[in-house]
Formats: sequence, C-alpha cells, structure tokens
Amino acid sequence: MAVARRWQWWLKLDGGKLMPLVSLATSNDDVKLIGSACNESCHVWTKIETAPLGPMRYTDRIYNEHEALRMRNSVNILSVKILSSDVGFPINVYGTVIARDSLDEKCIYLFRRPRDDCQLINSKDDSLILTGPTRGLVLQDAVYFEVDLRIKDDRLRGKKKEHSKGLLMIDGIRRTIKVKTEVENDTFVGKLGTVELRYAVIKDAVEATVEIKVVEGYFCGEVAACTTNIQDKVVLLDSRTCCVMADNLDVQLSRRVMAVHNKEKLLLTVVNQDDEVPTGCVTQTIDFTPKFNGSDVTEVTCGSVKMLVKVTWSLMV
Repeated sequence: MAVARRWQWWLKLDGGKLMPLVSLATSNDDVKLIGSACNESCHVWTKIETAPLGPMRYTDRIYNEHEALRMRNSVNILSVKILSSDVGFPINVYGTVIARDSLDEKCIYLFRRPRDDCQLINSKDDSLILTGPTRGLVLQDAVYFEVDLRIKDDRLRGKKKEHSKGLLMIDGIRRTIKVKTEVENDTFVGKLGTVELRYAVIKDAVEATVEIKVVEGYFCGEVAACTTNIQDKVVLLDSRTCCVMADNLDVQLSRRVMAVHNKEKLLLTVVNQDDEVPTGCVTQTIDFTPKFNGSDVTEVTCGSVKMLVKVTWSLMV
C-alpha cells in the first residue's frame, strides 16, 4: 500500500528568502537556486546542464571475490500524475520533470515535451509518459525532482498557463535506517492543480538496462517491469502512445532502466497484441536474477512474435 504525504521541506530562493515547498508554486521568484532541505547546504543548478553519465558504466568491470562491492540505494519512479486541474480535464500538458542525484547533480529528464508536442491528460488517472531516468538514480544524500508543467489551453488566454512548478526531494540519509521497502506517494500543490510522484526506494541496488530485439514477426503491445518485492509496474513501452519498432527491429522502449535489489528478481512482462489467438493478446513474464556486471539474454515467444530480451547489469558507482 502506498505511503502518502506532502513535502514540508523549506527551500532557499535567489533572494535568500525561505519558503515551504507548497508555497513555491505560487511564488513569483525565479526558482533557480534551491536547496537547504534537510541539511543547510545550498546548490546552484542550471537546467541546461544535462547529465553526461549513461547506464551500464561498470558492466565490463571484473570484480575479484574479495573485493568490496559499492552498492548504493536507488529510486524507481513508478509514475507522475496530475491529480487535479483547476481548469478541469482533459488538458494538454507540456514542460519538464527533471531528476538530480548525488553523482553529478545534473539534469536527468523524466518528462520533456515542448509546447507543440503536448500530452493529452484525460483524467487524474492518466500518468505522464515518462522517458527516463536514462540511468540508475543514486540515492546517497538526496534525489531532487524539479517539476515545471504547463497547460496549452485557449481557455487560459491572458492568464497564467503554469500548472505546477516546484521541487520534490527524497531524503537518502533518513532512508538508511528504514528497513521496509514500499511504494511511497508524494504530492504538491501548484498554481492550477496538484502533482503526484509515486516511487519506491530500492536498497543495495544494481542497475538493470533492458533491450529487446524482434527476430520474427511484428510486435505491438506493452512492456512493463517490476521487482519481486514491489509489484507496482513501471511501463517501459506502450504501443498506444509511441512508435514500437525501429528499422533494425529493435523495440524502442520509452524507458529501459530499472533499479533492482541484489537479492530480488527483475520481472519483465511482455504483452503482444495478436489476432492469431482467441483472446487477441498473449502475455509472457520473464524473471532475471541480478548480477553485478555482464548481461543476460533470453529468447521469448509471445504469440506469433519471437524476440530476444537482453538485460545488462551494472553497479552505479
């Protein structure tokens, strides 16, 4: 069951003024310098600094049996939703949701859409279509999430079109003493509504990067991932919302990186829309046992489609 709460951290803005997160979205200040959450440090962040680090950085490293492995806690982002809208639903949403972790504090885009490529949100049950993180998030001191979502709507002519702008923080220090892993649920109120972030903190995590290649047939469906302890799925691909296959037959996953506890398993569920079966679709679930490096490849038959599923393992530091 998800644990729900609202962020109450105090943030320091450019003018040196302190204000709670729930007030940040109604401030006219330029939210550029943000910090002072659970420690008294401040960080200057510029949004143009995209994180240069990718996944699979240590997959080729060889570890000897006596070497101390540097596993870290991580975070899986399950969903970002707009729970309420002061102008009602449906709404066309664009903007960014950015994560920053302890590795370099640079931008890792979870959601990024320009004004001419909005996502249609029909109700509070719709999730933003996330495209990140592109690597495992390292939860050491904290992981920060910057939300800047806007609405494209003729009804707002001459009015503010900013739905929500603010900061969420996951405190890594506090979670070092938390034993149980569970789905957590945090919200904040913006100018035109409420945003919800659902996530799970993964202790002693390894990074799993998923790749899928079709070797026979044509795939159209969904790919989702979860772990044995956290059954809430992360949608890696939904063919209703994006292109599925590239010219080289690679399945173009919207997301492909998951954090997995080293003693659990990664579960990948593939759903293929197939007219050749009575139910109209075929579902296969494959489990992978985490490793500290290297990769695993398995062939999956899902109705009339055969595909190779590859998971590449890596530590994150």
